[in-house]
Amino acid sequence: MKWILFLLTTLSASTLLAQSPTTEELLRKSNPSMGRALTSNQSVKYIAVDYPGGRKRYFAGDEIVFKAKGQNSKIRDNIFAVTDSTVVFADFSEITNQNEFVEYRLDQIRKVYFMNGSGLAVQAGYLLPVAGVLYFVMDFFSPVWNQEFKGAPLQLRSSTAIVSGGLFGLGALCFKSTHKSLKIGNRNRLRILKTM
Repeated sequence: MKWILFLLTTLSASTLLAQSPTTEELLRKSNPSMGRALTSNQSVKYIAVDYPGGRKRYFAGDEIVFKAKGQNSKIRDNIFAVTDSTVVFADFSEITNQNEFVEYRLDQIRKVYFMNGSGLAVQAGYLLPVAGVLYFVMDFFSPVWNQEFKGAPLQLRSSTAIVSGGLFGLGALCFKSTHKSLKIGNRNRLRILKTM
């Protein structure tokens, strides 16, 4: 009996080891454009945003959100190509039925936005404030639609304010910690680098 159990565990362990993905496969699965760039034999140019405590890399095909000098609105687009001093975006024009290429020099980009953190924290930044507002509305206006409290005056309880304010504040904290906006300047630098 012990030999059969030993044989089964050995066979199952060998099949698990045979199916483990390589580092290249894991890189391609987590971020396809970065995985292709790092595992290819050719050098690939990419944009690096250096900030105190880290570096964010953008390869061709990645989505970047930034503000350019002279514009008040954010630009959200996929990078088509990275040259020596410019970033190229391709926008499809339905009028001409072809791609139109827009270039931005690095010195034209004044602010870069990105999300940093786990998916749970990012989603909590959106959902917790909504949950706080819904909790407040449901508890404050419960005499209006609940038959047990029909005719009771609308009143704000301290427990309602504490719970809904706590949910709202925690959501704002999650949002602020995961959504970064970096003003390009002395401490935050935007550079174009090559993979080796």
